[in-house]
Amino acid sequence: MKDYKKYAKDAKNRLKNGYWSNFKKIRQEEIDSMLNAGRDYATANNIIKNNLNRKFYPEKNNAYDEELYKKVCKIVDSKAYELNPIQELMDKEYYSSLNEEERQRYILNLSNQYKTYKKIYCDNKNNLR
Repeated sequence: MKDYKKYAKDAKNRLKNGYWSNFKKIRQEEIDSMLNAGRDYATANNIIKNNLNRKFYPEKNNAYDEELYKKVCKIVDSKAYELNPIQELMDKEYYSSLNEEERQRYILNLSNQYKTYKKIYCDNKNNLR
């Protein structure tokens, strides 16, 4: 129940501060820049939607984390981590929508998550033996 109250309070603050009046203009500029970069409208719209979901509902990323953990397990089991595990984990569509600073932050965050999940998986695997 507390989550809903927090969501409502955040939404009310966004309305008060004029976030949505500026959002439409900014969103259209982002879509135009993605269209100029060669993306289709549906892809650009999905990227923006995913970015908003990550921004406003970070706790919903738990499903993403579970999916990421499963990918790490597969990578470790297949020994693909010797080549480039981060590239295997990356959401390439999302990555290409980021600017240089955001890309660096994304890769750093992904590499930290990979390291953490790999350690957890290897520890669990060793404990089962």
